Amino acid sequence: MTRRKLVLLLVAALVLSNLTTFALAAGYVPILGIRWGLGLGLRNQLPPYFDRLLRAYAIIESGFVDPEQVQPDRLIEGAISGMVRTLDDPYSYYLDPASYRDFVTHSVEGEYQGIGVVVEYRDPHTTVVHPFRDSPAEEAGMWPRDRIVKVDGRDVVGVPLDIVVDLIRGPAGTPVTLTVERSTAEGDRTLEFTINRARIPLNPSRATILDATLGIGYLHLTGFDQRTPAVVRQALASLRSQGLQALVLDLRHNSGGLLEECAEVAREFVPRGKIVEVVYRDGRREVYESRSEGLGLPLVVLVDGGTASAAEILAGAIRDREAGTVVGTRTFGKGSVQSLPSVGGGAALRITTARYYLPGGDTPDQTGLEPDVWVDNEEPREGEPPIRLEAAEDPRNRQLIEAMAILRQELGR
Repeated sequence: MTRRKLVLLLVAALVLSNLTTFALAAGYVPILGIRWGLGLGLRNQLPPYFDRLLRAYAIIESGFVDPEQVQPDRLIEGAISGMVRTLDDPYSYYLDPASYRDFVTHSVEGEYQGIGVVVEYRDPHTTVVHPFRDSPAEEAGMWPRDRIVKVDGRDVVGVPLDIVVDLIRGPAGTPVTLTVERSTAEGDRTLEFTINRARIPLNPSRATILDATLGIGYLHLTGFDQRTPAVVRQALASLRSQGLQALVLDLRHNSGGLLEECAEVAREFVPRGKIVEVVYRDGRREVYESRSEGLGLPLVVLVDGGTASAAEILAGAIRDREAGTVVGTRTFGKGSVQSLPSVGGGAALRITTARYYLPGGDTPDQTGLEPDVWVDNEEPREGEPPIRLEAAEDPRNRQLIEAMAILRQELGR
């Protein structure tokens, strides 16, 4: 690879130009394109510190003892990945072409192959936000807040999130062994799970009537994708046809999703006014508002430590606009917005580009969302099945029991 070609690759990797954006975790975010001239004298147009990068590349290319290990594409990918990691942001990382294709496939097909667990990086651990319902991870006994310390015997403490995720994912039917640390009332425990991977559907939902006499309905959302607004409207219409008089909106184990779709869903529940405000690096602000009358019925929203990102936006908007009562525990605490711009060659960056603020002016970033009514579920004992979120008859499901009690009291008035 010539020196000029290397410079062009590096510039292409660093510049976000004319990009179609796709945001993860909290929504679509426009990024302003930047055009760099690539004419004669390119070398002189680059900042001085690029020279160190070029020299490092030349040294590796000409001097590394095993020349077959010197692969220019891998060197460039390593440089890009390293740049993103220096941001010290757990939500920003490089997606190589295979990972990017994997992501796009998941988005289109609505499923992926793995163990069915949502994770985020909480320095220095990859931490479970929640296992999906009926997933291999849930059936194996994994809990929210489990800290993954080993994958198939490999120490992953301090290892970037994207690498750990790649280690956990794999073809359906193949096993993976996870070693986790879990905090309990008796102290920290170390547990090991051998889990067979499967095909995992993304963002399933469930709607049902829990109390037919009073018309108390239940709607559980696990995420926000392009299908979610239509799913919510259809679910609400179905529940209303069954005599809906009050609703439990369950956002427990909801890891978030797309901002635009979250705002559209919020308009079904929040009356006219602000839903969320997004603030970009340059100070530009974008306000999402509701122009509807909201649900118009008694509403309780359930949250827990697995309620993250866009789900915190929805719960926070309902709480701050007094459209319902939020019950549960403190949420995960993610108040940033990511975009997914291409860097060429089939690769992309997942990068934080904005933060969001709830109608009351606060952001849940790092601290989480405080519920109106604090109720914690009883943790399953060793060997017990996990709590079914919609199982109001399960005495361990204290959050749903409290939600039903609040709605019965409101309907009784």
